[in-house]
Amino acid sequence: MNSSNSIFSLGADGCNGGWIVAVLGSNLRIERFSSIGEILKAYPDYSAFLIDMVIGLR
Repeated sequence: MNSSNSIFSLGADGCNGGWIVAVLGSNLRIERFSSIGEILKAYPDYSAFLIDMVIGLR
């Protein structure tokens, strides 16, 4: 995706073997990536990037 001249946000949640990403701009898209690096390569410019990571909650 070419993200130039657009404001958008990313929301990522870990899934089996990768990440599910919601991309919110003028519309909402859901995509799957293998790594955070892949996400950053596809979307290098963003206004917010939220990652859901549970750290020791019971």
